[in-house]
Amino acid sequence: MQNETDNIKSKNLFQEELSPILQLIKSQKTDGIQELSLLLGKYPDNLEIMGHLWTAFAIKGEHQKAISILTRYKKLQPENLEVQWRIGDRLINLGKLDEALETYKEILKENPDCMDAKMGIRYVDYLKKRKHIQTETYIPKKVKLSERQESNWELNKKEFKKQKLKLKSFPPFLFLEGTTSCNYYCRTCSKGYGEYYAEDLQPDIFNKVRQELMPTNVRISITGFGEPTLAKNFDEILQMCLENGSVVHFATNASLLNFNRIEQLTKYPVEVYLSIDGASKETFEEIRMGSNFELVCEKLAMIKKLRDIYLSKDFSHFSFLFVAVNKNISELPDVVSMTHHYGINFVLVLDYLFGYRDFDQQSLRYEPEKANYYFKEAKKRADELGIVLNLPPEYNPESPPPLKASLWHKILKTRRLFSEKKRFPNKCYSAWTEPYIRTDGSIAPCCVSARCLGSLKNNSFEHIWNSWHYYLYRIRVQSSIPPLECRKCHLKFGVNGGNPGNVIAKEGLLVKAFYFFEGRLHRYGEKLIRFLLRLLYKLKGQEIPETKPNYYRGRPISKEMKDNIH
Repeated sequence: MQNETDNIKSKNLFQEELSPILQLIKSQKTDGIQELSLLLGKYPDNLEIMGHLWTAFAIKGEHQKAISILTRYKKLQPENLEVQWRIGDRLINLGKLDEALETYKEILKENPDCMDAKMGIRYVDYLKKRKHIQTETYIPKKVKLSERQESNWELNKKEFKKQKLKLKSFPPFLFLEGTTSCNYYCRTCSKGYGEYYAEDLQPDIFNKVRQELMPTNVRISITGFGEPTLAKNFDEILQMCLENGSVVHFATNASLLNFNRIEQLTKYPVEVYLSIDGASKETFEEIRMGSNFELVCEKLAMIKKLRDIYLSKDFSHFSFLFVAVNKNISELPDVVSMTHHYGINFVLVLDYLFGYRDFDQQSLRYEPEKANYYFKEAKKRADELGIVLNLPPEYNPESPPPLKASLWHKILKTRRLFSEKKRFPNKCYSAWTEPYIRTDGSIAPCCVSARCLGSLKNNSFEHIWNSWHYYLYRIRVQSSIPPLECRKCHLKFGVNGGNPGNVIAKEGLLVKAFYFFEGRLHRYGEKLIRFLLRLLYKLKGQEIPETKPNYYRGRPISKEMKDNIH
């Protein structure tokens, strides 16, 4: 009993000495090597200190010293396979590829299923082949924000706070669509339901963005209506953003990642969101159609291995992006476990964005109790594993009428004439801060909206940014009847706070009627415009200049495919 008490006192004393050192390392006031070495001298068999010390040596590039500490660790815990493959990782950094290979092979003798050892062997084989065919990865120098970027950002914050309509500041944030091509046709995306036109960012638009918008940009998303890594100019766009000093982020389905691409992403200061909509093959492939679950898991293992080798967790950030629907919500706790398994510590969960199709019935607003239950279960799992889980607000238990309910049923379900006051939890900043620039140069106010407020083909960005189109949009966004697309917005920083179903449930009959008639007017108005255009061109004896679809179900449309579609 006395020995147990002494051990607890010793542990508490050691923690009191270790904690301030870790705080200094976190604040970058020291690399921690000297302090941790002294502490290890005092507690020579302490595995926790050894863990921090080898990491500190490796981050500084002193991999041989890191191996020495890991070897001491291994003697104290010979059965710990993680220590062994981490030695292999350090050997790769030293260029000792054959020794690393042998280290990984030894691990597989004890545990043939060790993911880290198997992926380590694959990476060594890749490096050996690459020596003769490829140069080193280009790594841009970290660029500090310019005075212009900083001052513009501060001015933009003030103008948004005052809800100015005419802005002197340029947008500090930006969505730049690199491509509209995609090799998947997910059921949560309009690509899963028909043909569409796909193209990469047009060179003249790219140049215009570089000249007019990048000098004030501090954060940029290169995600658009497609898989960003499929763009032929992906590297050029990424390089431009990083050399500008901008924080770069994008979402990817991970299918096109390879060792070369992952090396870049683990060494670049980027934020990468990996779209994972299920923890089982059946669910994943049913929602993310055109995908291969085993292939994506392989890519995740590759990402983990390279992040471990290059210790880039504080430089590049990888997260899981999960679109929650009825089909996959029960697997959210397992997705959290999956996140931990692959060395990732953040999961962003999004509510499904309505697309006015049958799949909308999968929205969790129709299953609020089920959704809230699995949110709680996932949160428990995340807390146990040390994962940051970003969830939408809990769903309102008063579920709305079914999607195909009659108009009369919907009227009866709405028990109030006027909407609840202050029903919107947020003031959306997109119309003041982050325009969405499409591949053809047309500008939308955000990544959810499909409307066009102008085009870089015809005007400068400054002209569009302070045009009457933008004025009207800014006025309406902050009103009690924001635009139709805002009504269904599923993003956490949007007016709905990440859960449109909850806000719609607070609408009164007058607001619902307004949106009903606006939706019909918009739909029939578009049909009328198309009819008048066809008539006008027919009178002129000309064909309407239309962009024809060139992609279907994740592939370019061939002549044979076109015949099968029609």
